[in-house]
Amino acid sequence: MSNLYLTKNIESDITLSSNSNRALSVFFYCIPPNAPENLPYQHDLVCLAEGLQSMGVSIHASANSWWLFGQENSFLFNQDPDIKPEDCSILVFNGIWMRRNKFPKELFSQGRKYITVYIDSDDGNRTYAWDSEARNFDFVLKSHYTLKHSYPSNFHPWYFGLSNRIIEATQNIPNFSDRTIELLVNYRLNNQFPHSVRVAANDYFLPQISSILPVNRSTDAFVQPPFNPSDYLQWIQTGRRHYPAYYQRLKYSAACACFGGYFISDFLSDPSSRLRASF
Repeated sequence: MSNLYLTKNIESDITLSSNSNRALSVFFYCIPPNAPENLPYQHDLVCLAEGLQSMGVSIHASANSWWLFGQENSFLFNQDPDIKPEDCSILVFNGIWMRRNKFPKELFSQGRKYITVYIDSDDGNRTYAWDSEARNFDFVLKSHYTLKHSYPSNFHPWYFGLSNRIIEATQNIPNFSDRTIELLVNYRLNNQFPHSVRVAANDYFLPQISSILPVNRSTDAFVQPPFNPSDYLQWIQTGRRHYPAYYQRLKYSAACACFGGYFISDFLSDPSSRLRASF
């Protein structure tokens, strides 16, 4: 049986090992491709799968997803009718899949020979990972982890990560002297649950710093796809999050304010509530 050892330090690595009679393989439960306006970007799964694949780990999935540009009918996540989840060493879920589907039957059956992992990268604190059903996972890897909260024993801090797409888009960074002296402020809108840190920065920080570091709030329209075929594919697959012009502005800006988060308190169990944003 394969084992997944994870330290509780946020900067620690995952160490994967398997015994000699069972090759290490990982099965991802992911959402199949759809129109860009309806497609959730499974960033957490993409980052993990790309890293595992670079280590030679065998990747399988519940659906074909994340098409590799220039490779016909080739995906990062491949569905193989001959490979069942129980044939793999580790089964991986995330919040997007959990909100849209029911658990597979016998997922947490006794005597199973695979490890169950739930990646929780959802905004806010009270996510699906807090439901009693999620206590059955061997590991819950939480991106927005804070020492100010107490968590169930199967929670562990986890990276949000950079995918190959982002790394490639930010190559060839110019020297600082060649950049524009400005503060690039650009983050995806979140009107339903506004991030209280962003609200505070907009109200108090940006007006103060704008006198010495001009603020650039340039954005790209969601409905305007990139022209380049490779970028167009990434634009579709990320649910309209991939904009080459943004990465150019980012590389040529002296500073950026592209962040999110919530101020937390014991008063509110969910820091992503509208009340929290008004504090």
